[in-house]
Amino acid sequence: MQYDLIVIGAGGSGMTAAMHALENGVSSIAIIESSHVTGGTTAISGGSFYALDTPQIKEAGIRRGVPEVLNEYLSFARYDGVDPYLIQRWLYATKDMAAWIESRGV
Repeated sequence: MQYDLIVIGAGGSGMTAAMHALENGVSSIAIIESSHVTGGTTAISGGSFYALDTPQIKEAGIRRGVPEVLNEYLSFARYDGVDPYLIQRWLYATKDMAAWIESRGV
C-alpha cells in the first residue's frame, strides 16, 4: 500500500500533523502508533500543553511572558545540547498553536 504521508505516533503532535496535512490536500495518510491506544505522551500529560498569551490565560489574569517561562522551563527541564533559542521559538508559537487547535473544536 502507498501513502502520501506516513505519520509516526498518534499523540498530540502526530495527530496534529495528520490533520494539518489533510486540511492542505494530502488525501492518503497512514498514522502508525506503537501503543494499543492513541494519545502518546499527550495522553500521559492529561492533554495539557504550554500555551502563553492566549485569551484564556489573559482572562485568568496570568501575566507571564516568554522570558519568564523560558527561564523557569530551562531550570527544571534537562535538555543538554538543545539550543535555548529553539525552546524560545516554540514558546512564542504556543499562542498560535492553541488558537489553531481551538479553532478545530479541540
